[in-house]
Amino acid sequence: MFDVFLSYRRSDGAQIVRSISDYLSEKGLHVFLDEREMHDSQKFTQQLESALEEAPHYIFLATPDALKFREGEDWVLREITRARELYDMDPEGRTFGPVCLQRMDSTLLATLPETVQNAFWDIQWIQDNSMEKLLTRILKSVT
Repeated sequence: MFDVFLSYRRSDGAQIVRSISDYLSEKGLHVFLDEREMHDSQKFTQQLESALEEAPHYIFLATPDALKFREGEDWVLREITRARELYDMDPEGRTFGPVCLQRMDSTLLATLPETVQNAFWDIQWIQDNSMEKLLTRILKSVT
């Protein structure tokens, strides 16, 4: 069973999300990181859905590329949408946390797809330009 599901865009978030995963794992949490946990490409969708449902804590690494949603099939958008649905069904038992290393322009949310805007409107973003402080804040939010 996973404790934390990490969502990110590989193009600009892979290195940072590995650091987050390593840190949380060192603290005893079982972390779902697709590149480490996905084993059967034939069951990609099923594996993602199961991990999202298992993990009570969802962390979205909001990098510039992660917020550029693609027309049609966008896995990051699907993960955000499903994680928020699960959070809304059980807000006491789950966390939903967008994370970014740099200050997010407040007008940015207005440019995002409506499902993303709705997912983030009442969530407090974890923002810090210090990786050490960021990791500490993420750990506090999931324990």
